[in-house]
Parts: sequence; structure tokens; C-alpha cells
Amino acid sequence: MKYKYYYWGPLLCHMQIKQEELDLVKKLCIKDITKLFIINLAGNIKDEYLINVDALSSILAPYMETFRSAHFNWYNKHVSELEINQAWVNYMKPGDYNPVHTHDNCRFSAVLFVDVPEKLKEEMGQYNGTGAGPGCTEFIYGESYNYAIANKVVVPENGHLYMFPHTLRHVVNPFKSDCERISLGINFKTKEK
Repeated sequence: MKYKYYYWGPLLCHMQIKQEELDLVKKLCIKDITKLFIINLAGNIKDEYLINVDALSSILAPYMETFRSAHFNWYNKHVSELEINQAWVNYMKPGDYNPVHTHDNCRFSAVLFVDVPEKLKEEMGQYNGTGAGPGCTEFIYGESYNYAIANKVVVPENGHLYMFPHTLRHVVNPFKSDCERISLGINFKTKEK
């Protein structure tokens, strides 16, 4: 008997960036009070700073192209060349969190995990709940009911990059460990020809 099935929902593209490129990204992460960004964001994170989009673009250019290819494979539709129009670094501390949100003024968004401390990894490993654990990011699409997948939980790992449509809802859970988790938020627009 012949059958076919359909992938459903938005594209959530996962890539691993190379260590040498992650080291370059770390150099862009500066706590510069003149670039404080918290007033523009949804979460309860006290240390969020804009970073240099030109420098980040040169590092992430191959991954942006890989995402364009994945986009074509997922939707059978080309997307114009991407450019970063906004990027910021999140220094997440115990109790910080990001509620369910989407991103505005862009076409696509991304999160890049820069530094996930061992203390946080231990806390995540000890978590026994059924939902997303401490420090995890959860992507949410559609409604939850039997036989439907409405969420994807991402356990942060150094160098993991996730790109997705800007309208994909997501949330970041708080943690208790005495440490600092560093990640980037990135927004992309498309270059119109």
C-alpha cells in the first residue's frame, strides 16, 4: 500500500558552529553599558548588550547560506540572501528567564549558545520534571493535543545555533545554579534585489 506523509510546521534549523568561530564570537561579547539592550527585549535578564553585526555576519555567513538551503528543502521555496539586522548577547544568571515571545522587525531569528557552564549542565542533568528543564529553550508551534507535536525542547550546548522564522514562539526557563549562561539572540532580514 502506498502512502505519504507531510512535515508540518515551521523550519527549526540546528547547526553546530566550529570552535574557532565560536572563539571569535566570544570576543564580540562585551558588557558595554553604552550598548545595553534590555529595554527592547521581553525577558527578565539584566545583562543584555548589542554586539557588532558586521563582525558577526562575517563569522556566520556560511551558516546563513546553509539555512537558506534548509529553507528551500523544507518549503520548496527560495529565500533571499540574509543579513543580520540586530544581534545581542544575553548573560543569563540564576532566576533570569525569557517568557513566551516572538521577534519583530525581521524575517528570521536565531539563538547561538556561547557558554553553557558545567554547573548548569549538572542542574539540567538532575532535573526530573516532564517539561523543559532549567536553562532550556522551548519552541512552541500550534496547539498541544494527542498525536500532534507542538513543541521542541532544546538543551543548550556550546556552539549550537538554531535558526527559525521570527514568528516561532519560544521561551527560556530560569535556572538556580550560581553561574552565567551566555547566548546570542540574532535577527535577520532579507536583502531585496
